[in-house]
Amino acid sequence: MDRDPDLGPDSTDADADPVSASASAPTDAGSESDSDPLADAPAVCPVCETAYDSVSVHDRGLLVNLIDNERYRRVCFEPVAGADGPLVRFYHHTHEQVGARE
Repeated sequence: MDRDPDLGPDSTDADADPVSASASAPTDAGSESDSDPLADAPAVCPVCETAYDSVSVHDRGLLVNLIDNERYRRVCFEPVAGADGPLVRFYHHTHEQVGARE
């Protein structure tokens, strides 16, 4: 299993190949295929209406543990329809974006 160091030591993405993009460097929709699940990602998180650092899309199960995470404070989840089936978008929020104190 691959581990994502930004989501904590217990985060795994078992056999999934997530698609991700940074909010500060959005993907160029013109260079992606029409089935790009990030092409219509909103400017703010649709779940909590807060700015986000990055967004990723997953088509399989995974585990997220944000305990003692230095980069992200919270992740919001949004189910979306993909060209090949259902997907889940993960909106990654930094401590600063959610107003968390250290």
